[in-house]
Amino acid sequence: AATAMLANRGRKVTPHLLLGEQIPGKSYLPYQPTPSTSISLQDKQHWERVIQSMQNVILAPHGTAARFGKKHSYTIAAKTGTAQVIAKRNPEERDDQSALPEKFRDHHLFIAFAPADKPKIAVAVITENSNNALETARAIFDYYLAGIKPNAAQPAQTQVQKARV
Repeated sequence: AATAMLANRGRKVTPHLLLGEQIPGKSYLPYQPTPSTSISLQDKQHWERVIQSMQNVILAPHGTAARFGKKHSYTIAAKTGTAQVIAKRNPEERDDQSALPEKFRDHHLFIAFAPADKPKIAVAVITENSNNALETARAIFDYYLAGIKPNAAQPAQTQVQKARV
């Protein structure tokens, strides 16, 4: 819900699964969202600055989600995060997660929405003991926005790499 609120520049959208209700003997009633409060900022340009910065997470060469790729038919705004499972012995050294037993590997977080200018979908992905949050989100966005269906016989990472070509 928080990612959707950010995507909608402060307008709160309550997630729901119900499209409508059909009671026997009565007509179909589409779901009516419950009105809720929104967040308003004194300077609405703050929304655009934050969203532009989130787009740079994907687009900038030094962006933390640059490996999401630039070859997609939609604009995306994102934020990455990591939940450390165990403390590093030497914070100065590069952390090789693949050398650790799986239960000690970091959790990865990824929130995003797309298209960045007129959002249709917002996702939050958490992968436990894995760094595949980007690949998982990429497969969701590619399917929803570009109609690229993942191949169930292949791992998500391979599917995403094929979609980038």
